[in-house]
This record gives sequence, C-alpha cells and structure tokens, in this order.
Amino acid sequence: MTSLPITVLSHTFIHRTPPLNHGKSVTLGIPDNATAGYSPPQAIWFYDAPKDPKTFSTKALTESLQRVLSSYPAYAGRLSHLPYRSNGDWSERFGRLRVTYGTNADPGVETVIAHCDATLASLIPTAEQRGRVWNASDVPFALFSGQDIKIALHDGLETGGLPAAIVKLTTFACGGIAIAARLQHVLGDAHAFLQFVRDWASVHRAMCKGLPLPVLNPIFDPRILDERAAGDINGAEPDPDIMQAAKGLPVHKYDWWASAPDCPEPLQHRTKPAAEIHDAAETSPRGLPLNWKDWDVTQATPHYVLHYTAEEISAMYHTLAPSESEYSFSHLDALLAHLWASIVRAR
Repeated sequence: MTSLPITVLSHTFIHRTPPLNHGKSVTLGIPDNATAGYSPPQAIWFYDAPKDPKTFSTKALTESLQRVLSSYPAYAGRLSHLPYRSNGDWSERFGRLRVTYGTNADPGVETVIAHCDATLASLIPTAEQRGRVWNASDVPFALFSGQDIKIALHDGLETGGLPAAIVKLTTFACGGIAIAARLQHVLGDAHAFLQFVRDWASVHRAMCKGLPLPVLNPIFDPRILDERAAGDINGAEPDPDIMQAAKGLPVHKYDWWASAPDCPEPLQHRTKPAAEIHDAAETSPRGLPLNWKDWDVTQATPHYVLHYTAEEISAMYHTLAPSESEYSFSHLDALLAHLWASIVRAR
C-alpha cells in the first residue's frame, strides 16, 4: 500500500516566536558528539478527526510549534563542525560539533504539510481490531514520516545548513491527521525528544483553549555532563585506567575503521578515516571489527505493535523492583527487561 494519493501542500521552515535578538553558539558535549551517527529519535502520531476541526488544523499546529520553539531555540538552529586542531583541546578534535541559533542563518524546523485522499480507517485498524498484537508491517509509515527529508548529519557527516529537526503534518480525507517529528540525535535523545513533543502539546492545548501559555523550562546545557567527566578530557593521550575500566563494561565495542571487509555499501563511508586524520588513523591500534556475517541487511524487518495493560506493567515493575530493593527502577525499565528476556528466550 505505497501508492497512496498524497499531495504536498506546502514546504516551509518554522522559526521561534518571538525571535531572539542575538545569536548564540554552543559547543556540543562529548556524549552528544558520540551520537552523530546514531538514528535520530522520531515518531508519528495518528489522530481521528476532532470534534472541533480547528483543534488539529495545520495552521494552529504550526503556530504552536513556533511558540514552543521559543523554549527550544537550538532545535531550529544550525549544526556545524568546529575547526580541527591536532594539538587542540577536547572541543577541537576531529568531528566536534556546535549548534548556532538566534541568527538569520538559522535553518529553522523544516515543516511539510500534505494531504492524503485516503481515510485513516483504511490504514490503521481500530484498537479492538489491533488487539494485543498487531502486525503493522503493511502500513506505509515512511509516506507520513518525512523520511525523504534530509536533516543535518543524516549520513553522520553532512551539515551544510540542513535543519536539525523536521515536522510533517498529513491530513486525511476523514478529517484525521498524522503528526510526524524527527530530531537530530546530537541535540536530544528519545527522552528529550518526547519532552519537546509534550511541551508542544501543552502549548498547543493552551492556545486552542485561550489559556495562558505554560512556563517551560527545558535544560539544554552540554557542559553539565562534560564537567563531570572522569580524568583530563583535554589530555593528549587516553587515560589507561579509564580505558581499562571502559573495556570491562558489559557492552560490545567495535571499531568502524577495522570493519571495512564485507561491510555493506551504504555503510562503507564509516569505515574510512577522513583525510584530515588519515595518517594518524593509519598508525593507531585497531579494535574489534564488526562481524558482518551476523548481519543480513537484505532481510525485511516486520513491524509489530504489542499492547500491555497498566496492570501487566505494574506486575512487571513490582517483580523487578521489590520495595526492599536497594536499586531504583522505572516502569519502562521493567518493560524493557521483560522484552529483552523474551527475546533471549526466543533465540
């Protein structure tokens, strides 16, 4: 079902309201830089036609997006690489990033408004029809996600003035709407992304009801984690004690530069050191290569949606984190542990 009649109505770039009266440039932190090649957090929400059509009108949604960006100006900003210096501090090492916002060069949040002549009911079954386990593989989510829009660092490298966030609003013949959003990972992980969406929803709700706008206080300060880093982050060589401790963690660590043999073509660029650091990379010790024989990138991945009741998740939580436990767990931790254990058993 990929030949749906979808028409793009507009293609714009949304900036914050009111605009900043000065520009600001923020160097992204070490953990942020480490996620430059990660998949960006993204999601799509499908809504049935509301009782009041103005509630989910694309005009109202773009206006509330402008407002919420006043608390998230970096999301409308411009990502770029800092100048590289071989003997510089941690922020001048190869590939370090910064975000600049509050200037006329801000790309803004790329926003696409489209219309689909199909109805939501023809694409998404009702909750009763979906049941506890729903195979959603046949739903063409890519048509509504804005997956064809490039964001900064889409390949782990390119910035070029590309937006760091995108939004796509698709209306349906029945009056329903799909709201899709995507954020570059270096600016926020899934938790930060969902907090942004929640804040957008709260601002939108207030504007629709004519209420005072909520006071938003998101934290965007990459220095917080960097200031707590162990060792000397400006050191010319890695700290051997920290390296040894890191190697002892129960996490797979692979070296892209050692993984060129048998690497799938779309990922080959990650196995090649950039020209600026090629000589140093050639003489550096190699780590563990990725075992591409364990990967079959040609196989289709089915998409299933599982529904758990509140009571089931609560039972998982109390099994994992009894009241006398010295550890702290969230309900999400309990659900993820249950899913991981189920995967391991299935294997």
